[in-house]
Amino acid sequence: MPELPEVETVRLGLLLALPGEVVSKVEVLRKDSIGHPTSEQFARLLPGHSFEDIERRGKYLLMKLSGGAGLAVHLRMSGRLLLTKKGARASKFLRVRITLKSGLELGFEDMRVFGRLWFVPAGS
Repeated sequence: MPELPEVETVRLGLLLALPGEVVSKVEVLRKDSIGHPTSEQFARLLPGHSFEDIERRGKYLLMKLSGGAGLAVHLRMSGRLLLTKKGARASKFLRVRITLKSGLELGFEDMRVFGRLWFVPAGS
């Protein structure tokens, strides 16, 4: 299970690479990895937003997006966020693929499927 130091290490790594990146496409490969809204809405609402900042509250990663929206992530027991080049070989545990306009992909892998992602609309 990722403990607080590991979650903070993930945050710091993403903070170096994600700010300014714009989401171009979202693929939800496992619907129960999305906490809110529905997986279809999640895939429709996230594209077009850019990453502005990444914070941590406990074991939650809170990604501030353009327009006041947000993306919350809890890795739970086996979740991982990986930033790779577009088209890199995906793991069989890939649950959500977020393609960025720069050609990178942010992948959410979770072997046990306990982790969740939430899209938080502006003003929530």
